[in-house]
Amino acid sequence: LYTSALEQGHGDYLLPYLARKISGEWRLGASASGIYRPDAPNGKYVPLVTSSTLKDGLLATSKTRSQAWFVDRLSDGERSAYEMAQKWPYDEKAGTFRAPPLSKYADRPDVLRVAWPPVELLLAQYRRADEVMTTPAAQAVARLQRRRLSRSLDCAYVRPTAVDGRPAYAAFVDNKPLRDHCIEMRKLLLKHPARMGVEYETVREVDREYAEALRETGIPTTPIQRAAMKFSNKLGAGGPPVVLSPKEPEPDAPFPLQGGLPFDPNPDTGSSGRRWLGPALLGGAALATGLGIALGVSRVRAARATS
Repeated sequence: LYTSALEQGHGDYLLPYLARKISGEWRLGASASGIYRPDAPNGKYVPLVTSSTLKDGLLATSKTRSQAWFVDRLSDGERSAYEMAQKWPYDEKAGTFRAPPLSKYADRPDVLRVAWPPVELLLAQYRRADEVMTTPAAQAVARLQRRRLSRSLDCAYVRPTAVDGRPAYAAFVDNKPLRDHCIEMRKLLLKHPARMGVEYETVREVDREYAEALRETGIPTTPIQRAAMKFSNKLGAGGPPVVLSPKEPEPDAPFPLQGGLPFDPNPDTGSSGRRWLGPALLGGAALATGLGIALGVSRVRAARATS
């Protein structure tokens, strides 16, 4: 997605698919809708997202950023157009843009500089969403799966292989190391005192063969038997600690909840004045649709019609 969009000159369509770091949190959903886009005399637009964005995390480039592309008038707190935006010089041979000189009115006290890209967008760092969101999340889930198999009774309640015509759980289908680890933890559990706390009925619903192996070790098979065993203190207050494999560390603490909204629930629809960053920082639905068109991504109209 990222490579294709940049190669076809549609880098700005990637904004909804870039993560933005704001106040220490990675959020998703920025777009270029509602933002002025400078253009060259030949009509080409200066890109916000470039290949360097994926490296340094900043929009545009050091040569195309401008602190005062043009200025607006400020009068009694009201803002109005004052100067025409300048064109961006474009090198046809190199295919690169560069920012024009700063507005000649930039130092006047009664005007407001219009920077490009907008300062609000430059305050955030940008990264590929898969690098800072989806991949770390998947890796965290993978670590949690393995560690819980080693430090809980989970191995008894999952099906690492097909049994009685029922398929293995999806987590094990294409993951032989995890499947082998689960099977090994099941063997250890058959000899571990924590097996007495296993809910036999639940295991039987998942895997009858393993439930039978546990029953043969003398575990309680009904809630009444488990309650009696707890009452006799054979299981203790909460049962013995479940540490089937001390080589595996305890599961990581969960990440704190992240803030932010993926899309603006109340976009500015007013027609008066210039539209600046209302949908730019929070919106992205329209631009995401545009990306699908630009890159030739087919969409299932029937699914959309029924949603």
